[in-house]
This record gives sequence, structure tokens and C-alpha cells, in this order.
Amino acid sequence: MTATDPQQAFESEHGGMPAILIHEASLAEHPEIAALYERCGYSGGVSADDTILVAVRAESLVGVVRLCSERRVAVLRGMQVLPEFQRQGVGRALLEEFLSRLDDVVCYCIPWSYLEQFYGSGGFERCEPRNVPDFLAKRFSIYNKQGRDVLLMRRIVSK
Repeated sequence: MTATDPQQAFESEHGGMPAILIHEASLAEHPEIAALYERCGYSGGVSADDTILVAVRAESLVGVVRLCSERRVAVLRGMQVLPEFQRQGVGRALLEEFLSRLDDVVCYCIPWSYLEQFYGSGGFERCEPRNVPDFLAKRFSIYNKQGRDVLLMRRIVSK
């Protein structure tokens, strides 16, 4: 797998390892993305309507994140990095590229609670269910009932 548009690709060197390339996924890459999600234990799936960013290192897919428009609300979903590539800058590179595509849009996410600082570094702030769209508050409630230790977060753009 290679970046389809080198000018849109984001490169990051880390400790002498091959560069991390970030690019927007094509439809042809969806099966590989689904396989990465399965390997990570994530069941959120992919949609042709999503903007999907992938991280590639040495020709291999190592991470993914999706920008979804749900009921005209921007939602960060499915940030996954293969375990053997975590803590090597892959997630950070994905988040930075994701944020560069938001423009002046409010965005929400429901991350694991231990990732609060990570998403906070991108401008996301913890918020209460009463301060998010109803469909996200309901999703959050379902996740809590399933025993998932997650947070509601939103990124508000300062004008």
C-alpha cells in the first residue's frame, strides 16, 4: 500500500524507523481497513460515506481513523493503531491529519477514558451527555451499560 497523493501524505520519522505516511483511503483499501479493525477488536465498520485516514509504515497498514458525518454532526470514530505500532507516533500523526481536515467544525468523540489526555492534546474537552447531540448521548449510555470505560469529548472551534 502506498500513498495515493504524495503531496497529501504526512511523513513522520520516529527513532530510525521507516516514515509514517498518512493518506485518505480509497474504496479499494476498505477490505484491508476492515481487517485491521478486526485484528484490533473494533467492530464499528467502515462506510463509503466516511473520510478514512490510514497510516502506512513500510508498505503496511498500521493505523486508521474515520471522520464521520452523523446527522450532520462531525464525529471522530474508529481510531485504531496496531498494538505493535502504538507509542511510536502513529496515533499522533493520524490525529494531527484528522484535525487539519476539520476546518471550523465542532467534532465529537467517545474515546476510552485513559485516552483523555491524548485527545485533549488535539483540543477535545470532556463534556456531559446533556451537552452533546441525543444520538451520541444514547451511544455513550449504551457503551457504559456494556461496561466500557469511555468519555464524551468534543472539540469546539474558537472563532
